[in-house]
Amino acid sequence: MHEQGGRPPAGTLGVVSWNIHGWKDGLHAANGRRIHELLARLQPDVVALQEVRHPFQRWFASDFGANGQEDPKANELDLLAERLGMSCVFFNPGMNFGGNAILTRLPILRKFEHTLTAESSGDDRALVGVELQLPGYDLR
Repeated sequence: MHEQGGRPPAGTLGVVSWNIHGWKDGLHAANGRRIHELLARLQPDVVALQEVRHPFQRWFASDFGANGQEDPKANELDLLAERLGMSCVFFNPGMNFGGNAILTRLPILRKFEHTLTAESSGDDRALVGVELQLPGYDLR
């Protein structure tokens, strides 16, 4: 994975971590299309997303030529994974600001999740992880 885009060189693992702020940019405008475009260009093997609102339906209808009609069964995260050719896991134990997602081109051997409880503030956090299969060994 190079900044200019393209698949990672053989023998390397391309990883992207991104706080997507609920599918919105710094000006609170929907930015799902731009998230997709950048990830499609970078072509990472693994993507870790934070503050993911899921299910969340907004940008694919207008940004991908659906003539302004959203598929009520579609949502941004699943469509992003599908368009990138990746599997996806998601975890959000009911937090308002969104949960965490991992998208990957690699086979997922195991998913694990944990709620990190903040006793003093009640502001819980989510942790999601995966064990991935790589040729010759497993990656956790």
